[in-house]
Amino acid sequence: MLPLGMRVALVYPDYAPSRALAAPASYGFYAEGISSVAAVLEEAGHDIALVHLINKPARDEFEARLAAAAPEVVGFSSRTTIWPEIRRLAGIAQEVTEAPVVAGGVHATLAPEEVAASPEIDVAVVGEGEYPFLELCEALEAGRDYRGLRNLWVRENGDLRRNATRPLIQNLDELPLPAYDIYDRDLLYDVAIDTGPVMLSRGCPYMCTYCCNHQLKQAYPNRKHYARFRSPRRSVEYIENLCATFPNLRYLNLTDNILPLDREWFFEFVALYRERLGLPFTCRYRHNLVRRDVLEALKEAGCYLVHFGLESGSEELRRTVLNRQMSDDQIEEAHRLCREVGLATLTYNMVGLPHENKAKFLDTVKMNARVRPNRIVLSVFYPYPHTALHELCEREELLAPEFDYESESYLVQEGFPVAQVRFCQAYFVPAIRYYQILARLGAPGRALARLSDALYTARWLPHKALVAVANAGRSLYEGTKLFLRRRLPKLYTKLRDWRVRRA
Repeated sequence: MLPLGMRVALVYPDYAPSRALAAPASYGFYAEGISSVAAVLEEAGHDIALVHLINKPARDEFEARLAAAAPEVVGFSSRTTIWPEIRRLAGIAQEVTEAPVVAGGVHATLAPEEVAASPEIDVAVVGEGEYPFLELCEALEAGRDYRGLRNLWVRENGDLRRNATRPLIQNLDELPLPAYDIYDRDLLYDVAIDTGPVMLSRGCPYMCTYCCNHQLKQAYPNRKHYARFRSPRRSVEYIENLCATFPNLRYLNLTDNILPLDREWFFEFVALYRERLGLPFTCRYRHNLVRRDVLEALKEAGCYLVHFGLESGSEELRRTVLNRQMSDDQIEEAHRLCREVGLATLTYNMVGLPHENKAKFLDTVKMNARVRPNRIVLSVFYPYPHTALHELCEREELLAPEFDYESESYLVQEGFPVAQVRFCQAYFVPAIRYYQILARLGAPGRALARLSDALYTARWLPHKALVAVANAGRSLYEGTKLFLRRRLPKLYTKLRDWRVRRA
């Protein structure tokens, strides 16, 4: 018989702490790490309460949530952009409970000195947290000293005790299946639109300079095994468990960095998936890895949309700034093959990169116009601390004085001022559609494209006024989408069904 165990409150601040006041969110998002930690603790007999915060809570609201959980341990999932909020909430937890306050996750692994030295945090967990957190709970339950446990950083007599990090978990099949049932299903955005969030792997073998993976892997002594997958059989069991927990699911979103990373694993997995599941799904791939037989297997298994990180249409920026070693030809060929096989595509793009200007961003516009993705995502480049590009921005003094974890920030670049970045951001999709129209006009279109290039890249454009016009139209569009997601999720799903069939 299992012991009674500890009462553990896992606090998940699932909101964007922007200075700008936004409308309250109706939904939050699934977090794989929290569910995995909860599964390990529950298997050992501990009692888990998830405090899922989808909006910034007032002090009295957070105190009430903690009181309801009555925790003997409080654990925070930390990411960089939410770190100031975690400190605030952790300080409240210290004041109103006698429980040790623990912070793990990405930010604790990237910045353990900062996290462990914070007075609001009693213990920082560096690296994968399942078994360090379990051993911490076992030590607390037995009244043993936990300060020497691997992966834990603890303040001790005014100094930090930095314990070694254990090897990462090479065989993910050893882990119990994630505890989906700790969530309130009504608060999960994906589930509300009949979609299941899936993560079958951990890590990525690539070293893109804007990503923290290259830094995270340095935490482990066996870092060569950083990119890992559950076995195909266990991966299918994972999805079956997800579908059993949320029976309404009609789609799956496979969020692994590169689903077809290992060909042998991939073909075994899709065969099992097709046999035992068969739900339509989306996945991520990488342009320079694309092969026709993989795309055909994806299509046959039920994939309808492939996500690609294009990031920049400038081959120079991809090579010298982003460390994404892929050619224009490889990108165009990947999308051509997807169209031939019958798979829709999505591209992720960035604007405001170091050494970028309007002319180089126009390369991103034109690349998207040529490859014709079905969906397009653009984000403003944010130099996350502890990444290679953040270090570059510091060296070259590109960070704005007000740069912080919480607000959208733009680099300080004479050749790409903020007003121009916002213009490129606001007119990205319209510009892509415009250049696609020109491409269909033959020689007149090419002549008009040259004039359009000169106009687009002109410094004298009234950028601020044009942005205001574009934002008004976008607010109406996004407001309609938000209304459908929140108030009419079934209609939103039907519209998505139509887009899937159309693709």
